[in-house]
Amino acid sequence: MKGATCLVLLCEDEALAKRVERWLAERGYEVIPAQDCWEAYRCVYISRPAAVLVASDRPSRELQDFVHTLKRMTSLPVLLLAYGPAPQLLDEASSWPLDRCLPWRADGEEAPPALEEALQGLSAAPSSPLTYEEEGLRIDFRSMSVTVNGKPVHLTPTEFRVLALLVGRRGWVVTHDEILAHVWGSEYVGDRGLVKLYIWYLRRKLEPEPARPQRIVTRRGVGYMFCPQEERQPPQVEPAARPALSRALQRRDGRYDLRDRAGLRP
Repeated sequence: MKGATCLVLLCEDEALAKRVERWLAERGYEVIPAQDCWEAYRCVYISRPAAVLVASDRPSRELQDFVHTLKRMTSLPVLLLAYGPAPQLLDEASSWPLDRCLPWRADGEEAPPALEEALQGLSAAPSSPLTYEEEGLRIDFRSMSVTVNGKPVHLTPTEFRVLALLVGRRGWVVTHDEILAHVWGSEYVGDRGLVKLYIWYLRRKLEPEPARPQRIVTRRGVGYMFCPQEERQPPQVEPAARPALSRALQRRDGRYDLRDRAGLRP
């Protein structure tokens, strides 16, 4: 039934987003709008949509990374609406793992017929739990809350973003740069110290023995992995990281800033 079909719409252009959302709503789809890639990830976790629709008029590294990561994380169909005269976007997107790439003229109110064809046959995704649970740990993605051994654990928004990304790809290694791009933005790529710092924060709050982590494990030279309970090995002692990590807090002017830097990015 079309009315039960949920779609996540990722579009940074407010006017374009309203236009696409209106077109979809008129055809009975439930639309969950997202203005940036992080919000789109969260909508996917929470809403369990039948598909993800990306509308844009220009290519970007962040958008490309979003499509690649989403296709690695899920089997959801991902459709790109290339709005207006966007030959560069269409050219670059041809190498992305998209299910469909469709142009939409800037002067036309109607979406391309191919979009309606692509959306036909989608059904509501089966209901899925909005939580992740294992022995001693419970994560609620809807309320962004975490409990360890039944006790609430406070995570900052940035800490939760890092954790959600790792848990969403549990069993897979997530590189330093992938974490930086998806949590802080592409301009932070290369700042491995920042990732190490937040991994240390999370281990301190979630691991029974932070120096011998079992949940968030290091893959040296590559990144980090959230290890599912059934795949865990005896813990290895991690080298103390805190002293070296203080460099990640140093600003270009040489002073130190202990604020949650990603808090500056919604």
